Amino acid sequence: FPVTIDSPLKSKKLTCQIRYRQAAFPCELIEDSEGNIIVYFSHPHKSVTPGQFVSVFDGNELIFSGAIFE
Repeated sequence: FPVTIDSPLKSKKLTCQIRYRQAAFPCELIEDSEGNIIVYFSHPHKSVTPGQFVSVFDGNELIFSGAIFE
């Protein structure tokens, strides 16, 4: 289903998790010209594999989750 990013969300300081027990780290959401949501990590992470899921949080609130494609 289509997802878009609201303007207020673009300016927030968001955090992500790839693994359940991993500490959350800063990230940014970008919407590309095709409407895909791209999650940019604040720094590189080891062993991120297509098929895993990324969870994005605004504070303690889960606001987005999606499969990693590349």
